[in-house]
Amino acid sequence: MHLSRRVARWILGHPTLVIAALVITTAVAAWGWRSLSIEYAGGNFVAEGSKVAEDFARINAMFGNSYTTMYVSIHDVDPADPVLLAHVETLTDRWSALEGVQSVLSITNIPALVRDSTGGLSTTSWYQPGAERDEIAARLDDAPLVKSLLVSADATLLVVTFEESFYLSRERVGRVMAMYEEAHELPYEVAFAGFPYLRSAYAVRLTKEAPLFTGLALLVALIFLYVTFRSRRAVILPFSVVVLGVVWTLGLMGLLDYKLNVITSVLPPLLVIIGVANTIHFTTKFFERLRILKDRREAVVQTVEMVGLTLFLTSFTTAVGFGVLVFAGSHLLSEFGVFAALGVMFLYIIAMTLIPIVYDRIPVADSVVETGAVHEGIDRFFIGLGTFVGRRRTFIIVASTMIFALGIWGASRISTDIFVFADFKEDDPVRMDAGRMEADFGGVLSFEVLLEAQRPGAFRSLTTLAMLDRLEQRLKAMPEFERVLSPVS
Repeated sequence: MHLSRRVARWILGHPTLVIAALVITTAVAAWGWRSLSIEYAGGNFVAEGSKVAEDFARINAMFGNSYTTMYVSIHDVDPADPVLLAHVETLTDRWSALEGVQSVLSITNIPALVRDSTGGLSTTSWYQPGAERDEIAARLDDAPLVKSLLVSADATLLVVTFEESFYLSRERVGRVMAMYEEAHELPYEVAFAGFPYLRSAYAVRLTKEAPLFTGLALLVALIFLYVTFRSRRAVILPFSVVVLGVVWTLGLMGLLDYKLNVITSVLPPLLVIIGVANTIHFTTKFFERLRILKDRREAVVQTVEMVGLTLFLTSFTTAVGFGVLVFAGSHLLSEFGVFAALGVMFLYIIAMTLIPIVYDRIPVADSVVETGAVHEGIDRFFIGLGTFVGRRRTFIIVASTMIFALGIWGASRISTDIFVFADFKEDDPVRMDAGRMEADFGGVLSFEVLLEAQRPGAFRSLTTLAMLDRLEQRLKAMPEFERVLSPVS
């Protein structure tokens, strides 16, 4: 007896045991789902052991983590306006006292160097509350570094740095969004940028959009199933299969203490489509065998025998395709590959155990059996397509070859550049804030160059500083760079 046939008879002979196993597994997975959380630190697509990742970590270790810094711009204002500076001072003081905030730098607390009575240098507060506008403007003119970093022609900037442990925590999202709301209560135009804000905005949208997209994918699939099979059972059964598959996959992620990130958030809608496809294959073949055999048990057994191996091979190859992402080197892609592969196999297991039991136990109306999945218009289309393929073989081969060559040419022209805000529409507030920040301050995602000397104290010599100055001037001459800052400047 064929292995698939023996498996089908065993499943149909032990329905209580199979259903109990499904229920227990689902209960455990649902419990694990409760502990599933969002990865609030974002992620890195670059391989963790690559030179790029190592250099980035080295710069952060030496000069601080740039990804913990958030930028808040108040624009379309007069930077020397005393009323504006009073609001900036209030925000600076309030935010500096918040838990998890390491520092807040603004025009109101940046220090200034002055000469004392002995001719030495000392620091004092650049901003003096109560000063008149003309006095403040004159001080700005005498402080080019302040003007280039914290002030532009019509904007002023607050630089908020979070503690790294707080930045990696869930509380950061609520804190950043609360600061966002507070800043937008000011009577000025405000823009936010930097990784803390960008990743907090991602996290907020992830919690809203992941269920939305999953529901939309499920709705479209179920409408298609109902139109195809004209049966409520053909809708309820795939719904049950895909819901169980999603619960098992996300539950396993929670049990293993993995987090939902920007990549793994697409797993639920992806599994919905794959799971529905399995159900369509099984249901179509079952209706076909039932019309011929008029025996539900034998129709189920033959369906499992005919499509069991086929669905296994398609599921397995799909899982392997996802699984190879493990070798990408990026933990984001690796996690997605592993759980996508497991989710596909979970869907196969659920479909090949639950669906046979349901179709064996619950009668199907004769009208559904005779009309389900039968559409004369679609049948005529595929019959015509088959006839065309048989008669136009040479044309099809030539056309396919030309399309293949065109595809090779097109693939060679694909750009590998990645735009940080490509996930946002052009009129999205996050992207518009980034554009405003770029216009006023040259952007906030900097290109960092680390120069290391072979001997201590090299960067104190005039010869080395002269070389550094020449490098800075060459970089300034490049149109891609808005501003270049080094120890020389």
